[in-house]
Amino acid sequence: MSVVAWIALAILLLAVFLFFKFRKFRGFVFLTLFAALLGMIFGPPSYVVHEGYTTTLRNDPTNTRYHYAWAVNKLAPTEAKRAKLGIYNPETGEFQRFNEELAKSANLAFIPPSQPTWLLNIWWWIFPATYLAFYIQRRFGLLASFGGVFYFARRNKNCQEKLDFARQQRTIWAYEDALKLFQSYRFKPKRFIEQATQESAAIYQTYKLRVQTLQKLYRNAAETLQNRDVTAFTKTGKLFAIADFMGLLGELLHDRERTQMPNLALEITLDKNWHLFSPEHRKFVGYSSITELENTKLNQIEERWRREISSAQPISQLTEYYAQNVKSFEQQRDNVRTTESAQNYVSAELAAFWQVAESQLAGELTEQNRVSAQRYANDYFINRLFKAVSDPTAFKYFHQSFEKNLSKTLAIIFSSYFPEEQWHGRALFSEQKSESIQQRQLLFKLIPTGRLTGGAPTVESEVSQWVGQQTVWVRRLNQPQLPNRFKSKADAFGDITATAMLRDAFNTRKQIPQPNSHKVTELAQKHVLDELNETVKELAHGVGEDLALELINQIIDGNGVNAIIQFEQVVDSELSSLVFNSLENAASLFEAGLGFLGGDD
Repeated sequence: MSVVAWIALAILLLAVFLFFKFRKFRGFVFLTLFAALLGMIFGPPSYVVHEGYTTTLRNDPTNTRYHYAWAVNKLAPTEAKRAKLGIYNPETGEFQRFNEELAKSANLAFIPPSQPTWLLNIWWWIFPATYLAFYIQRRFGLLASFGGVFYFARRNKNCQEKLDFARQQRTIWAYEDALKLFQSYRFKPKRFIEQATQESAAIYQTYKLRVQTLQKLYRNAAETLQNRDVTAFTKTGKLFAIADFMGLLGELLHDRERTQMPNLALEITLDKNWHLFSPEHRKFVGYSSITELENTKLNQIEERWRREISSAQPISQLTEYYAQNVKSFEQQRDNVRTTESAQNYVSAELAAFWQVAESQLAGELTEQNRVSAQRYANDYFINRLFKAVSDPTAFKYFHQSFEKNLSKTLAIIFSSYFPEEQWHGRALFSEQKSESIQQRQLLFKLIPTGRLTGGAPTVESEVSQWVGQQTVWVRRLNQPQLPNRFKSKADAFGDITATAMLRDAFNTRKQIPQPNSHKVTELAQKHVLDELNETVKELAHGVGEDLALELINQIIDGNGVNAIIQFEQVVDSELSSLVFNSLENAASLFEAGLGFLGGDD
């Protein structure tokens, strides 16, 4: 075989090797065709002539002598049996293949065999056949296990093992993994898909019933407390807020089931302004800077003072008189930052200021306005001190830090209501935003209520759920409880506040434990969930009216040992650990705890 033919054959083998290595179908088919063409054009000779054997043809007037020859099959040049037998005229270069008539005319002593089938002539079909087989395997998966003989048996075995594993774990994640495997087959196992879908739907139904029961209990508790004690608006508001969050969680759970994706179908945003309640507009109004808000707050207090107490002695004038003759606000700011107890210090300063203001108002105070005058004076003085202590940079960092992990924190909170999913290390929800949000939004607004000695704010928050342009609900989240002393850096305090605020928002107990890293064990969680599921079933069947009343009363009281309270402790242990980790991760030490100056509600 010629050198070029060997090159052509080597290119064919290289094409197959590279095809299986890189799996680029069209490129290597082209390479194969090129190699075949190269072999046919430059490979073996066209004819092989037998020099020693010649013949003439009967009835040939020219009496030309022809050589016996073979026309080489270029598609199978290495096999003599694929060659075509005939006669060759060296003078004209003409080749005539033997047939029965030509063989008789050339005095051929035998009859040439019939033409071989075209399939036998194309031995290199093994190459395109290899490509085709590989494509079918990739596309249909029919060639595995001896050409697909055991395809369905192996598929069913794999599916059964995956389904059994999902039944053992009994989690949404396990069934979703199983369904992904089932859907990956070309010929989908419908029976397994139906079983996994039904069993996954049953787990979702358990979760939905849990959330619906909690929502109903918290809302009934809020309404009961509202009718029982109109002054308990803080606890009532918290119960209503938890009920609303449970309603939102139910919607997210529905989207989770529909999309089979853990991403939150919720846009979580933080209003960039700082907010202050406006008596004139009867709502919270936003201000772009803390300085603007502080000036507005002082003006509001002064206006009330002017209308109700004295127009001749403005409260701003009395405050400046105290600052000039007793102690400047710069001095007070420095004292606040160095004193052991800022709260005690501020209380003493308020008493001293009121004593000076009272002496200046000699004839204008009456029994009717004295209490209001002292309240306005205290409000103005402490807000003036806030202005002196405030650090605009700290407010900027606070805003950014508060927003930084809101989505992550809420995803952890929502996932904590389904702890069985996390036993295997996978939370039901993730902080990633879903593409199918459907205009559902959770909006936070920050309301400054106090200052730290370092100038950072303490805040409450107004949170509202929106769908499109419509408000679904609006609730107030209170200033969170934090340890008396903790270490933090200025740009981490917002994150700590947000995490602690959301933890408090989902907690109805009277005494909320200090943040710690101790979580409820998996065994204890299983025990609580068994009791909770039994309680939910009993309430769902409508046979637990006395039980429901007992649960509501214990939720209102903030203590008890029923399944709902125990489950709330399981959830809180996750959130407590979250707050603890936020505190632990805040570096760059500075004292923040006893620097709380109080509130300006």
